[in-house]
Amino acid sequence: MKKIGVFVLSASIVFIFCNKNNVIDPEPEYGLFKIAFQTNRDGNPEIYIMNSNGSNQTNLTNNSTGNWHPSISPNGDKIAFVQVSPDTGLADIYIMNVDGSNQTRLTYNKNVVDWYPSWSYDGSKIVFESRDPLSGSGGEIYIINSDGSNQTRLTNIDEDNYPSYSPSWSPDGSKIVFSSGRENPDVRFEFIAGIFVMDADGSNKTRLTNGVDYSPSWSPFIK
Repeated sequence: MKKIGVFVLSASIVFIFCNKNNVIDPEPEYGLFKIAFQTNRDGNPEIYIMNSNGSNQTNLTNNSTGNWHPSISPNGDKIAFVQVSPDTGLADIYIMNVDGSNQTRLTYNKNVVDWYPSWSYDGSKIVFESRDPLSGSGGEIYIINSDGSNQTRLTNIDEDNYPSYSPSWSPDGSKIVFSSGRENPDVRFEFIAGIFVMDADGSNKTRLTNGVDYSPSWSPFIK
């Protein structure tokens, strides 16, 4: 069985490799690229998909609310994304089929925005950032099953003393990288942002950088 080729270019652009029969294929020399992206061309943020030459640009969400941060599942058949929920006016995590059908809300968290979804390597879980925009409190990292069950918080601002942002799952599923702030190891009582990594269950949080660093992203497996 061939592995799926999925490469993230930014928070809003993803490549899927497809062969001539529109079947996902990791070998681009035999097929076409597909790109999922976010755009405001319709007057509000929507999720689109297109061919890598810019043709066949298609609106997948096609609604009057806001849609952001598309993330395609490792097998290429689902897209996790963020949508403003009409009942709360806040952002929640949704998933849909790669053709835009079967849009399903996963999170129902009150008074917070949930965004920046990232799939686990096997497509069974999604990690995301959640924050309260009304109180101004910082972000937390959560994981949730792709069917919306078993939402679990991995970070705790009350214990860590600083918010956590922009999670990204490792290709083997064992780690999550994220940006956060902790006490500067060189200057007591000074807090600076940096890149951290933790186990997929939230344990063993480890600082990797000491600069003002954000938005980490894992490389794919390298043969």
